[in-house]
Amino acid sequence: MDANSSYIWSNWTDWEDSDYDIAPEEHDAKALKDALNLAAMILYSLIFLLGVPGNVAVIWIAGFQMRRRPNTVWFLSLSAADLVCCLSLPFLVAQLALSYRWPFGSFLCKVLPSATIFSMFASVFLLTGISVDRCLVTLHPVWAHNRRTVTHVALACSLAWALALLMSLPSSLYRQTHLLQSDVYCINDFDGAPTNTNHVIQVTRFVFGFLLPFLLIGACNGLLLLRVRGSRIRRPRKVYRLVLLVVLCFFICWLPYHLVGLLLLAGGESQWRRRLQAADPLVTILAYLNSCLNPFLYVFAGGGFREQLRRSLRDIFEGAFEEEEASNPQSKTKSGALSVELTAHPRGKREGERVQGEGRGGREGSGERTGAG
Repeated sequence: MDANSSYIWSNWTDWEDSDYDIAPEEHDAKALKDALNLAAMILYSLIFLLGVPGNVAVIWIAGFQMRRRPNTVWFLSLSAADLVCCLSLPFLVAQLALSYRWPFGSFLCKVLPSATIFSMFASVFLLTGISVDRCLVTLHPVWAHNRRTVTHVALACSLAWALALLMSLPSSLYRQTHLLQSDVYCINDFDGAPTNTNHVIQVTRFVFGFLLPFLLIGACNGLLLLRVRGSRIRRPRKVYRLVLLVVLCFFICWLPYHLVGLLLLAGGESQWRRRLQAADPLVTILAYLNSCLNPFLYVFAGGGFREQLRRSLRDIFEGAFEEEEASNPQSKTKSGALSVELTAHPRGKREGERVQGEGRGGREGSGERTGAG
């Protein structure tokens, strides 16, 4: 992935790999590259036009029109991470339109390419947190009901964002603007850096931004499946299906990007490497596509298309982010004993119903306080 064919601002290679002078025998390759550039600009524009309104709608409704609950905070943070990625796309389109020249200055050269990496890390860390949260709610419902608050989830989201910022710093550190033939380009410059710095950065990015989260999320979902099979639960709740869809979408979109990048690190100028470079625009577009898909998953994961058209966005998101009530076996035992007692003593039935109703109200009130943090 050379500097002038980087669709994600040359995140995989360094300055020495660039070749701006194209030989006459490579005119066909240049024509193909120009066609890919045009297709990329069109697709990036569509992703921007779909992703920005979609994620803004989720942020507005979940952040300002819905009650604050743990699930709402998780998906609100995830939409914010996707929005960061979408907002960087116009600059990438402009760079492609200018044949990779960079007119936005050295500061934005460091910030904008790193925004995509930051969004990737933030998304995968948040998805990992959501999966662990789902696992705790299912396997330890009573503990989750008492300890799982909006404040705790907000702190977990803040930690995910802080870690994402830390992991994206190397991308910003080695970003530089370079003057070549009177034109300015934004590239990765590893001159003066320790040997194999680029390899270390990319492998670290793959391990912490993809492999380890994938294993942890897979373990959480495996435990959930075992629990579902071993219980009387016939089908997962909407929020579990939604989490599974979002996770699968993320890994499907980002896996080709990571694989192509790691293979390109092997170096060499073989025919295999050239094919990987040709595939780079496609896998990078797929990676950016992930940033606009989640709002549509939120809308359609919970029901049929016609049903969703008759509902407001707020109702749709409330259904998608619904909270399941923790089932307390002790409470069920007490309720069962109370029912037996009321059956044996009919005179106390009305008073017992009043007490039992207050008990339900108390539990619901407790749930509301937990959701409000």
